[in-house]
Amino acid sequence: MKSNIPSLKAAPKVLIVANVWPEPDSSAAGKHMMQLLETLSVLSEEMLFTCTAVESHFVSPRLSEICKTANIRMNCSSFDQLVSDFSPDLVVYDRFLAEEQFGWRVRERCPEAVTMLNTEDLHFVRRWRENNRSDTGFSCTDIPVSAFLTTDAQRELAALFRSDLTLLISEAEHRLLLHHLPATAGLLQYHPLCKEGGNQALNTVTDHQTNVISLGNFLHKPNQDAALTLIQHLWPALGPQLKNAELHLYGAYPSEKHFRWSQPAKRVWVKGRAKNLQETLCAHRLMLAPIRFGSGIKGKLLDAMQFGLPFVTTPIGIEGIDSTENCEPFVGFTREDFIQKSVRLYEDVALRNEFRAWAHEVLNNRFESRAHETSLIKTLTARLRNRSHFRQQNIIGAMLQHHSLASTRYMGKWIEAKNAGIT
Repeated sequence: MKSNIPSLKAAPKVLIVANVWPEPDSSAAGKHMMQLLETLSVLSEEMLFTCTAVESHFVSPRLSEICKTANIRMNCSSFDQLVSDFSPDLVVYDRFLAEEQFGWRVRERCPEAVTMLNTEDLHFVRRWRENNRSDTGFSCTDIPVSAFLTTDAQRELAALFRSDLTLLISEAEHRLLLHHLPATAGLLQYHPLCKEGGNQALNTVTDHQTNVISLGNFLHKPNQDAALTLIQHLWPALGPQLKNAELHLYGAYPSEKHFRWSQPAKRVWVKGRAKNLQETLCAHRLMLAPIRFGSGIKGKLLDAMQFGLPFVTTPIGIEGIDSTENCEPFVGFTREDFIQKSVRLYEDVALRNEFRAWAHEVLNNRFESRAHETSLIKTLTARLRNRSHFRQQNIIGAMLQHHSLASTRYMGKWIEAKNAGIT
């Protein structure tokens, strides 16, 4: 891969600023961050991953192999010294809150550093959909102009414009921003969650399993909502039709509340964290993902596709993976439609094979890592070579960084002074 990448005079130093440690076995976001770090390691020989959270037992051991790591504190000038000492050429903010909290400090200490915002998903889109979700349907995919006027949107979009480049994991979100905000055109890079392990993992599910699975980190509100929708509104109709099936709900970070969702009499079991994802998925015949709100790409669905596990999801679930027209038998638009398609897919071997053929084609055509990695490194190389040229085209970003609009900077300094007992 390195031979195809334009060279720089010196390998750039990369600083990553995050509020959570990457846990690839806990969430799609953790998996995507590790893929991003692997890509950046091709470009850089020195990377420092900094995080405000306490490191957990589920952090990928690969992280310490490719990065140095350090804890940082919000609203504390100790970060200023860290940035000055490390003197990065490229700074990656993991989600817009990290840019809000630390971006102004980076600009003060290392104004020439290229900055990149990793969104994982557009938070304001997810929040708008949460507030406007349907009680009975699953089709809330269109985002109106009014969604861009919310406080959530303005904060996230301001972080986007203040950054030299923003990564979007979903083509749908890329199209959305270009449609409503053409000024973002030169600031966006589509960089999805990619399939892993080549083609050897495809189609490892057989048709001898009887149980069905729901998968999703229990800390993520869309996953909690999907699990409750499944238990309360879909399984009461599905269970009697799938007489030999149990419903197993897997996901990282379940609480006692979540385990109490189990209903043994109705064959519903909350299992918690999947210790081995491939073995867990391959022990089931069907995945059910009734996602009513969210954004980005649903990693659980890409995992299911890679292992040949058929699923039924919603228009929001399939968004960013393929159009609903191309996979209509696997997308439920209402509760009744979801139930009917789930029963059919559970019972129809030919349809399950049709799913696997579709999944194989989509993964190979849209989610191969090599092309996306090469594209990102070429883009970053161009930014690093001529950052002033690109910044001159981002007039809105320059306005937002003007001292009269730098509210995040002054708020951070006020909190720091308050914590120090100065105010």
